[in-house]
Amino acid sequence: MKIRIPSLRWRLVTVMVLADLVVAATTGFVTYTTQQGSLQDQLVTQARAGATILGAGAIPILSSSRGPEERGLLSSLVADVVSNKDITYAAVFDPHGKALASTRPSDLTRSLRLPLGRLNGHQILGNGDVQAETPAVSNVGPIGFAVVTASSRTARQDLVRSTLASVAVRGLGLLVFLLLSLAIAQYLIAPLENLARAARSIGRGELSTRVPQGGTTELATLAQTFNNMAESLEQRIKQLSFLAAAGSTLPNTFRNAGDVRPIIAQFCAQLGASAAGLVPREEGDLEPLWYEDEPAGRGLAETAAVVGRTARAAATFVRDQNSVMVVPVLGNAVFVAIRSGQEPFSPEEQQVVINFAYELGIAADNARLFESQQEALAVKDQFLSIVSHELRTPLTTIKGYSQMLLRRLSGDETDGRYAANIDAQVTRLTRLVDDLLDVTRFSRGQFELELARMDLRPILQEMVTRFRIVAPRHSFRLDVRDDSFSGEWDHDRLEQVLNNLLSNAVKYSPDGGEITVRAHREGDSAVISVHDQGIGIDQEHQRHLFERFYRAGGDTNDIKGMGLGLYVARRIIEAHHGRISVRSAPGEGSEFTVTLPLEAQPAAVQT
Repeated sequence: MKIRIPSLRWRLVTVMVLADLVVAATTGFVTYTTQQGSLQDQLVTQARAGATILGAGAIPILSSSRGPEERGLLSSLVADVVSNKDITYAAVFDPHGKALASTRPSDLTRSLRLPLGRLNGHQILGNGDVQAETPAVSNVGPIGFAVVTASSRTARQDLVRSTLASVAVRGLGLLVFLLLSLAIAQYLIAPLENLARAARSIGRGELSTRVPQGGTTELATLAQTFNNMAESLEQRIKQLSFLAAAGSTLPNTFRNAGDVRPIIAQFCAQLGASAAGLVPREEGDLEPLWYEDEPAGRGLAETAAVVGRTARAAATFVRDQNSVMVVPVLGNAVFVAIRSGQEPFSPEEQQVVINFAYELGIAADNARLFESQQEALAVKDQFLSIVSHELRTPLTTIKGYSQMLLRRLSGDETDGRYAANIDAQVTRLTRLVDDLLDVTRFSRGQFELELARMDLRPILQEMVTRFRIVAPRHSFRLDVRDDSFSGEWDHDRLEQVLNNLLSNAVKYSPDGGEITVRAHREGDSAVISVHDQGIGIDQEHQRHLFERFYRAGGDTNDIKGMGLGLYVARRIIEAHHGRISVRSAPGEGSEFTVTLPLEAQPAAVQT
């Protein structure tokens, strides 16, 4: 089973305590084993010494007669030996193994069968006692032997008491060691816990968090390194946040002709720079876009102008006791950043300078291009407006004469056909001029609706009737499902939208094709659809169909037009707070749908 200890402090304490326990157990085992061996050696020495003394004392007695008096002396001698501590047994035997004196009465009734030549040693009994045998030798040879047993009971008790005392001391030592371990762990782990807390705070976005520092140890060095890293990270994130904000702010500031210098001042604050900005490569190319915190008397702008004329690539160098970095950008301009002192820009700071330089240069160049584009668009719109207005007068005159010719040549089939063709082309040209005028009105925000309460049904009926006359080769069907479609709309503009949709249906449908106009209500809206059986439109063209000057198929077909009709129709419908859409597929015809709100709403015109 794997034990999980989440705290590093308690891991350290656990390891230290376990190590102490292992050392204590090993030391205790070795000590116990050593003491046990030493006590056994002492028992052997004591038993052999007792046997030697008893044997030596028994020699004079055994050399004389062995009457009752001698036996009494041997018994006294045996009793004296047994009186020694730890001696539990003593006996004297004759050479034939018969007990002459013994602390055990049973020995007097039996004989030992041991050769005297081997009775000079000791043996460990089963209960741990030590028995020693020593011969009693006189001038004539062995005359008997002495046997002494030393008990291990007292020694074992002493060993147990010693061991228990050692365990008690070890336990107390373990408690002291545990407290010391906690103190040591606190001393070692507290700096690491500070690091962990600081890291978690930074992870939560509290970038100003720092670790307390103190001392000269490796942990103090680690804390210093961590603080340096946190400071660098905080600075880097601030710089990246500034670049992100500047990238979204600069284009709008330039486009609205705002003051860019506060943004450059923020850039200087990020890098501790004294001045920065865009300078032209050549005098007169463009106005310098320059910020300087203390412009009086330092000449930083002149320094920037000098280095800007010679810069061909991003570079850093020291000039006039200032650290300078230059970055060529779009157009004929160079970005220059200057910082007081000779400390060079770090690689991270250089990247910030390059990124901001590109953001500033691109925004300035785009603003210049946008301004040029707006001027061109204004000139174009003015040209279209002037041309359209100038064309309307002669077109009106031609239209009048063409209609007069139609009336006069009504009986002449050939000339009447010519006059009708002239009238149709003038009508088409007039519609194109009107579309151009509407486009210029949309661009200038001058398009207005003349709203009035009306019903859509008469308008739909009128337009279908008109196209039945204008396009007799096509069949038209009107399907109006509800009785009334009343709302506030611009009558002429709705006619213009329907005229564009029906004209396109006629142009893109084969002769004999049916064109269906439907109208119905959906909630608070009127829905009008124009469906044809024409060539259809693929998906690629449908996405751009309502854009200005866009023609599906480009110039690959024989159908003429400027690509303004659907654009104008969309703008008119959107001004009514409605929407227009198309559903089509190649070879399956097209259906244009217009949705108009039935409730009156303010006209909406987007420039």
